[in-house]
Amino acid sequence: MALAGCEPTTRARTYGGVHQALRRFRGSAVGKPCAARCGRLADGWGLIGHPTHIGPHPDHGRTVRWSVRIFTDYAPLCSSCNNLRDHGGSWTFCAHGHSRLAFGRSGGKCRGCRRDAERRRTAARRTAGPAAPAGTSEAADGAVSAP
Repeated sequence: MALAGCEPTTRARTYGGVHQALRRFRGSAVGKPCAARCGRLADGWGLIGHPTHIGPHPDHGRTVRWSVRIFTDYAPLCSSCNNLRDHGGSWTFCAHGHSRLAFGRSGGKCRGCRRDAERRRTAARRTAGPAAPAGTSEAADGAVSAP
């Protein structure tokens, strides 16, 4: 029995246990409308609230976030909207502070982040100096001594 004013939680404390509890208590989210109102259908449950736990994923070991508040912190999300939340940031800003509305996305990545990465690569190439033209080496100069 839940106490008045207390948020219902699951006893599961692991990433896999919470996802099993989601399916058991709330059913499948597949086919429901995406909670982000993007117009697509959901592919599964996505974390929309603040995580209560952060730790390694049991399959690949990367750091993942999850919550034991399965009735308030999870909503049906399509894969695209779920990626927006999973990779940091919010619905309106990416993890690096670029406006999602102003920059948009390309290939699942923030266009502002792609632009910044390209600027860093260009600056690094400029500071590295010109590359040696093809065919120029010590052997071509004749400066190599015979063994």
